[in-house]
Amino acid sequence: MQHSSTQVSQVAETWTNNCTSGLNPVREAHIVGENMSKIKTNPMERNQDKSLLKNVLRKVLYSTGFVCGKVANIKHIRDIKDWESISSVAKVHGYKIEEIYKGLIGFTFAVEQSIDGIAIGDLESKLTYVNDAFARMHGYSPEEMIGMKVVNLHNKEQMDEYNRGMKQIKTQGSWIGEIGHIRKDGTPFPTYVSVTLLKDPEGETGGIVLVCRDITDRKRAEEKLRESGQRYRRLFENESDAVMTFDAETLQFEDANQATLDLYGYTKEEFLTLKVVDISAEKEKTKAVIEKLNNGELESERVPLRYMRKKDGTIFPTEISTGTFISKGCRKLIGAVRDITERRRAEEALRESQEHARIFALYQHAISELREFYVTEVNLEQMLQKTVNVFVKDFGYYMVWYGQLKEDENVLIPKVWAGKYEKYLDGLRLELDDSKDAKCAMSLAVMKKKPFGYADLEHDKDFEKWRPLALKYGYRSNQAIPLIIGGKSIGAFLVYSIRPRAFSENLIRYLMGIVNELATIVEKITERKKAEAAYRALVDHSLQGLLILQDGRAVFANQAMTEITGYTVDEILAMSSQQVQAFVHPEDRALVWGRHRGRLKGKPLPARYEFRGIRKDGTTSWLEIHASRIEYQGKPAIQAAYVDITDRKRAEEALKESEQRYRTIFESMTDSLFILDVKGERFVEVNPAACKMYGYTHDEFLELTPSTLVHPDCAHLFGEFLETTEADGVFHTTSVDLRKDGTPIDVQVDGRMISYQGKAHLLAVVRDITDRKKAEERLLDDQAKLKSLASQLTLAEERERRRIATELHDRISQSLVISKMNLEALRKSEYGKKTDETLDEICNSLAQTIADTRTLTFDLSSPILYELGFETAVAEWLTEQIRDKHGIATQFEDDGRPKPLDDDIRVLLFRDVRELLINVVRHAWADQVKVSIRKFDEQICVSVEDDGVGFDPAETASMATKRAEFGLFSIRQRLEELGGHLEIESEPGRGCKVMMTAPLKQK
Repeated sequence: MQHSSTQVSQVAETWTNNCTSGLNPVREAHIVGENMSKIKTNPMERNQDKSLLKNVLRKVLYSTGFVCGKVANIKHIRDIKDWESISSVAKVHGYKIEEIYKGLIGFTFAVEQSIDGIAIGDLESKLTYVNDAFARMHGYSPEEMIGMKVVNLHNKEQMDEYNRGMKQIKTQGSWIGEIGHIRKDGTPFPTYVSVTLLKDPEGETGGIVLVCRDITDRKRAEEKLRESGQRYRRLFENESDAVMTFDAETLQFEDANQATLDLYGYTKEEFLTLKVVDISAEKEKTKAVIEKLNNGELESERVPLRYMRKKDGTIFPTEISTGTFISKGCRKLIGAVRDITERRRAEEALRESQEHARIFALYQHAISELREFYVTEVNLEQMLQKTVNVFVKDFGYYMVWYGQLKEDENVLIPKVWAGKYEKYLDGLRLELDDSKDAKCAMSLAVMKKKPFGYADLEHDKDFEKWRPLALKYGYRSNQAIPLIIGGKSIGAFLVYSIRPRAFSENLIRYLMGIVNELATIVEKITERKKAEAAYRALVDHSLQGLLILQDGRAVFANQAMTEITGYTVDEILAMSSQQVQAFVHPEDRALVWGRHRGRLKGKPLPARYEFRGIRKDGTTSWLEIHASRIEYQGKPAIQAAYVDITDRKRAEEALKESEQRYRTIFESMTDSLFILDVKGERFVEVNPAACKMYGYTHDEFLELTPSTLVHPDCAHLFGEFLETTEADGVFHTTSVDLRKDGTPIDVQVDGRMISYQGKAHLLAVVRDITDRKKAEERLLDDQAKLKSLASQLTLAEERERRRIATELHDRISQSLVISKMNLEALRKSEYGKKTDETLDEICNSLAQTIADTRTLTFDLSSPILYELGFETAVAEWLTEQIRDKHGIATQFEDDGRPKPLDDDIRVLLFRDVRELLINVVRHAWADQVKVSIRKFDEQICVSVEDDGVGFDPAETASMATKRAEFGLFSIRQRLEELGGHLEIESEPGRGCKVMMTAPLKQK
């Protein structure tokens, strides 16, 4: 169990207070004394009673062990013999002494049952009482710990901390902090301890009270948190999606991975100056969504934002998922963004292709049904009713009605309708004038003789009058198609949809085609009823080709047949039976003419079917035929209506090709693709990459339960996948899966809901990231080796410098000194003046050579560093090389405390100090430089501070990398390899302070 420092402090304070207040018998004795002093009785009797009560209470106090550190067994309180005397005296004066006993018993139980270790020590810090928790924590029995000194429970390495704590206790009365303890078996463990002086009511110190808590679990949790942070950074930087973090209040970006910079086109520095709204193409929507996230009104993983903006202004669609976390007490948001431009294009192309094919098929079907009016006797109202039925039944519209124009009144009134909520039309009359009524779709379509509609009935301002009624019945968009016969608008069809913007331009053209076809049929049927000539004209203007076959030859053909076959009507009527049969493609002749003969015999055969025809120019076309047996001029004949469906077939073929293209993409993807049923209970389809990756065959996959692929440790992620995708969200995570042979693989999983074969399914895209993870591990290992190599090279260089310096000093310098001494001796002998001058020159040259050799020896490796220590070597080099040689004022500070260093650390620190001072001389333009050396805990801290021009550390580090200048970088790497640290504090114009820390030599 983990406990906060606040909890431990509260326990310590409460327990200590109970020792000196609350139910403390000393306090009770004072209360009794005060009460008894107020009783007005005989002074002698009062003093005797008071003395007796005081003596008995003092026995109680010493029995509970809270006076002067004289700790007796707390449980002995039950053996006190004087309670009867106390009670009798107390009753006389109205004081219930039993409460003292009950309080002491309750308090004793609380101490014994405490989960914290509680102990009492005397003035010599010897333990006089410990509870079970304290003894158990240290691996002893309570009896074993009585008499032990508190100092023996602490780590030897932390004696300085212990001594400081004891000093604070003596001066301030208490100490609280973390310190290491040792169990009976020698195992060290961290604790959080509160120590308080124990005093009696007169203020006399009687000992100490310790409240101790084992914080091993908390320390482990902190370590795991640090490791988790490192793993997060690796995932963050290597994530293929754009990932960024920002402040939930200011919306200012605080971090972004490389994928973000590549996607939006900014540098890291540019991006971190932006806010979230700066990259959004939907600024207000972005603000509203973030506000909902902050208020907990929106699921974090599902963010309804769709469009973002790049640096160059490009707007693109995205999928976005977010999460929240707390950093430094502030709420932060993290967002993952994926560019789905290409996927949107592919989906839109497929959707448009499918929608076009669907609508075209519906259009052809509607035309075919309307064209049946050619051979049936129906009136105009029946045709109108059939048309609205087709719109509702085949096209799926909510409600369709036809308004008939009454020219004498110049109004539109409902004639026929289909769909739901027919009461919408009760008593409806639309006047064709300049009033507001004229702005409805029906009126405008009739007056302008062209389609007209409103894309959004809820918001279009021109639809204001009719909006309440339309919204009442759930209408959201409409389209009016005028019925024009003989150049005049005789009415219009009004089609309602429950979706806004439901009518595309292509769809409107098809609706116009149906109504125009109806108009054509009406016109031609009307003419046919007048006369045979009129019927011929009507048939000739039909979009369908009409043909009557009798005795194997064509006896009637309309003008549309010329467009279908390429022959004129006269050419068709002049053909022989063999030439007529040649209209049909050789592969379909058996089907077509076999049914033709069977139909003449009265056999029940399909009236409508498709076949291929041969045009006059030899090209092939697809035809749809609607054939029936009739009597023509007193003899059996076959009447057939032909529709050229070549375009429809091509559209269907294009759709098949589109599906095949997406199938090819599906099967050629290198990532594993899984299509699951909407509940995630079975695989519907998998691609070859999945079979290769997991080791199952395609058929085996279709028998598997998808959750069996997930490693047991990651089983919860499959549930999250189902929940997220069910909410129409986008799922993204990394996980561990299992191959068929049980081998685990690291994977990246992306999922979402899709439409497959007209139904909702789940799509999962799985990528094997095992190699990527191994590469990351190798990179980290290589970096560690490079750090170690850099340090070893530096140490090797320093050893070689030391060897050369030693050689210069022991050989060359010594030889030069001896030579100079011999020459001086020779100069003092009896030679001439000229010889003396020559010898003087030689001696002076040797003296200069000796001085240069000594300087070179010190530059290569300071002997002072090895003979007199690090601090002396730094002080002398600072004076000679910086102050004396370069005229810069210097200051050296040393705290005087012993700082034992390993040879390697002493050498590297000395070299690093020299490099920093040389940088001051070369670049800082400083007037003064200060070097400070101090001991901090078990580390040495060296700082080099100047009053020079200063610099921007981040910018300087970036420029140094580009120029391959690695001075500060090398110092940092060398220190970190040895367990040290480097910090730089500097601003332009504010000087610079560099602080280095390194571990001291362990005893």
